[in-house]
Amino acid sequence: MPDTAPTSTVAPADRAAAIGRLARSSGGFAMLALDQRISLQSMFLSAGRPATSADLDAFRSLVLEAAEGHVSAVLLERGYLGRLGITQWPADRPSLILAADDLHQELGSPAQDAGIDHDAVTVAPALGATALKLLMPWMAGADEETHARQAATAAAFVDAAHEAGLPALVEAIVHGGTQAGVQRATPDELLEAAAILSRGADVYKAQVPIHGGDAVADVTALAREMTAVVGIPWVVLSTGVPDARFPELVAASCRGGASGFLAGRAIWSRAVPGTDVEDTRRLLEGSSDDLRHLAAIVDAEARPWTEATGR
Repeated sequence: MPDTAPTSTVAPADRAAAIGRLARSSGGFAMLALDQRISLQSMFLSAGRPATSADLDAFRSLVLEAAEGHVSAVLLERGYLGRLGITQWPADRPSLILAADDLHQELGSPAQDAGIDHDAVTVAPALGATALKLLMPWMAGADEETHARQAATAAAFVDAAHEAGLPALVEAIVHGGTQAGVQRATPDELLEAAAILSRGADVYKAQVPIHGGDAVADVTALAREMTAVVGIPWVVLSTGVPDARFPELVAASCRGGASGFLAGRAIWSRAVPGTDVEDTRRLLEGSSDDLRHLAAIVDAEARPWTEATGR
C-alpha cells in the first residue's frame, strides 16, 4: 500500500479548537448522524411511508427537535440545509458536521464506494460548519488497486478539509469479502482499514468493534486495539448492532478507548414508522431519553478527546 498520508499544513491548534466544539464539557462526543440519504429513503419505503425529499427533510427536522439539548454535534448533508434555506448554521445549536461524501449507492442496498463532494467542502466554512465528514465503504477482499484508490480519496478529503480550516472526520464501514452487506469483516480486517483510512484525520468513526464477539469484554478488548491502531480520537456508529444494545456497547467501546459516538439509526429508527407529525414526535420521545442516557455514558466512560490527541 503506497503512503497516502495527507500533507496539509493548516495549523493544528485551529483544528483542535474546532474539535473541542464538537465535544461535551467532559471531553467526550455525543453526536447525532442525520446525513442519511438513499438509506433513509429505503427505510421510509420499507415502512410504507412516502419518501420524497420533503418527507425526509420533515423527519430530519423532527429528529433534530427531539435531540436539541442532548447532543454536542449533528451530522447533516448540504441538500437538507439548502432545501430549508439555511445559509448560516445558528451558533446556539449543536455544532454542525457537514457530510462531504458522494456515495455510490442504490436504493435498498448499502453504499458500495464514495468520492468527495467538493461543493460541500467549499460551502462548509461560510455555512458555519465546525467539521467535515467522509464515509468510505471498504471491502476487505477488494484488490490492492481499489484499496489504494480509496486510501488516496480519504487522504485527499483530509487535505481538502484542512485547507478549508476544518477538522476531518473519516468514517469507514468495513465489509468482509468484495461486496457490501454480505460478509462481516474479521477483527484484523477492521483494524487494517482503520490504520489506513484514519491517516491524517482528526477523528475516526468506526463500527462498534463486535467483530471479535459481541460480549462486552470482547468489545472492550477489540476497542483497545482500535485505540492503539488509530492514535487519534475515535467514535462508534450504530449500524450493525441491535438498537437495544447500543448503549451498553458504547460503554464497552469507551472503556477500550473510544471517545463517544456519532450515530443515527439506533437513536431515531424507531420513529420511521410514524404515521403523522404527532405520532413521529411521540415515538421520538424515546429517542430523547436514549440520547440523555447515552450522553451520561459518554460523560462517565469516554476517553476525552484531549487525552487521545495529547493536547
